[in-house]
Amino acid sequence: MAAPIVSGLVGLMRSANPLLNAADIQAVLKRRSSGAGTPISPQYGWGIPSAADAVIAALSGANAANPNLYDASIVNRTTPLFSLYSSQGRNHFYTVVPQMASASILGTLKPAPSYAVAPTQWTSLSCPTPPPPCNNASIGLPGVQVLNPDGTNAGVNAGVRNFVSGGFAPDANPNPGYSLSNSLGVAAPYAQWTQKIPDTARQPLTFSFAADTLYPLAYTPRGNLVSGYNLFPGVTTIGIYPRTLINVYVSHVNPTGGAAMVPLYRLSRKCGDFTSSVCTPGSPNYNAFHVSHFYSTSPTEVATLTTAPYNYKKDGIEGYVFPTSYANAPVTGAARLCRLLDPVRDEAILFPGTGTNGKACNPPFPSYATGSYYSSQFGSANWIGWIVPNYAGNSPPSVSLTSPANGATYSLGSSVQLTATASDSNGIGSVKFYANGVLVATDNTSPYNKSWTPAAAGSYRIYAMATDNNSASLQATSNPVDITVGSCPNTIPTIANAGFEIPSLGFGNYDDAPAGASWTFVPVWGGGQSGISANGSVFTDHNPNAPAGSQVGYIQGANTISQVINFPSCGTYRVRISAAQRDLFYNESTLGLDLYVDGAYHGSLTPADRNYVTLTSSQFYVSAGNHTITFQGVNNGYDNSVFIDSVQIISP
Repeated sequence: MAAPIVSGLVGLMRSANPLLNAADIQAVLKRRSSGAGTPISPQYGWGIPSAADAVIAALSGANAANPNLYDASIVNRTTPLFSLYSSQGRNHFYTVVPQMASASILGTLKPAPSYAVAPTQWTSLSCPTPPPPCNNASIGLPGVQVLNPDGTNAGVNAGVRNFVSGGFAPDANPNPGYSLSNSLGVAAPYAQWTQKIPDTARQPLTFSFAADTLYPLAYTPRGNLVSGYNLFPGVTTIGIYPRTLINVYVSHVNPTGGAAMVPLYRLSRKCGDFTSSVCTPGSPNYNAFHVSHFYSTSPTEVATLTTAPYNYKKDGIEGYVFPTSYANAPVTGAARLCRLLDPVRDEAILFPGTGTNGKACNPPFPSYATGSYYSSQFGSANWIGWIVPNYAGNSPPSVSLTSPANGATYSLGSSVQLTATASDSNGIGSVKFYANGVLVATDNTSPYNKSWTPAAAGSYRIYAMATDNNSASLQATSNPVDITVGSCPNTIPTIANAGFEIPSLGFGNYDDAPAGASWTFVPVWGGGQSGISANGSVFTDHNPNAPAGSQVGYIQGANTISQVINFPSCGTYRVRISAAQRDLFYNESTLGLDLYVDGAYHGSLTPADRNYVTLTSSQFYVSAGNHTITFQGVNNGYDNSVFIDSVQIISP
């Protein structure tokens, strides 16, 4: 049989059982060839393989140890969805393909951040070799230091490209060039003058430099060990073993005979593909190494996520799961495939549901990154299908939070009694209590009861999390309880000049950082500005008129508009604005707009286009007194502006 056909057959077999290695494939192909596992002759070898039989054998679990396994009644099988995490990239990665898991562990998985370089540009003299002629002489490019994505020196061998980005390009050769840095991370790029023009006519040339090597972002396995599969291909490090909490199916055929299984799509993006504070230097949440993988079972959702402003790329399918149309577990032991987001870190996590019938998708603790937790969902639900958990022969505990009562109110300074019940077939290792994602108490013995005194007034969402005493990967989180601490009447504060109507500029005019406006503007010429614009100015003349009055605030580039606002009382509030992008006659793309309260990030208020829309922030708590509300432009490197009007503080 021709090699391309055999290669295609091997692909089908690995789709039926992704865990098969080369020896397994060879043994099964020999057994499912016309020689039935015995060589026919030196000329014909093992004979002609049967594609259908080989795939059925793979579905049946045949391998090198037992190539005879074959059961035509088997229409589907489960396989591990390997779970890996990069703390540096703050990203969860899941795959059914062992080779891709190996790539993530070894730091060769894409997408990944790129190395940076310094300098990024250099301009030559008109003819730097005295005396002339300069024909064929070296231009004398500077050494280029390779940098890690966070700007620190990288002592690695990495490729560096150099090319003429300004001047008369044919004056130099090569264009582009390529060099490899030494062990200190320093590259020595080379270019020379050509013979095309006289020395006296030569003009200075500007060279640009860029790294041509991806940073090796490494992942580590998370979850429970996989029974019968002990090593990833090419990974022999002690302690790095295949792990997962989730098993998925290998095909769309429903093993129960019901509705077809649905694909689990894998999507990915990295900084540079999208606009976010996570990718903005100087932001409190900035991470130069960040990449993001996202998983979905909805083609409609995938279509949304692969367009602006999300800009994910669809990588492929990581197995199949039972659809959400099942109200209850479709097979014994199945649980919901839960999906939650950490909105601060731009992380998505998958995990099996716990509790009664595996339906609870309460967030797992502790969070993989400090300062936030998996507290929100994308879309209308926090689960996307049904899967078979991998509990490694064990089962997760059960836990309930019995105190405080949901909706309870406490005065600031009083203690809150935290009480939970928990049980497990092997015993409970610990019960931990979390308030707004922060660990506030731990109890290792029953009865699980602790006292906690909140340090500040506000709203708190409390969870209890129980851990199996034999496995830290076997956890369960209780349903949440919401309490309020302190007397917070949520008195709405007054915002001065909320519609940016003062000072009155007159039709067609704008002013950066105008005096007497009650707002603080941070304009920086060369990188943009912020201020107030009337209708019909060079900023607004291609946009609809201001939604209220005749003027709006504007931010151009990565600048800010802020105001210190006096809140009469403590409370939980939101910010509501009208906003629009500057028309694409001027904007090169879109300008992100983030909200900060006293320097803390509270989400994006980015409008989609030139039309004004009403946008409302997430909730935030403040004490009585002065607090600073800041609107921060998040630029993607282009000349973009955004308009703001009708700023309000509202009570949720």
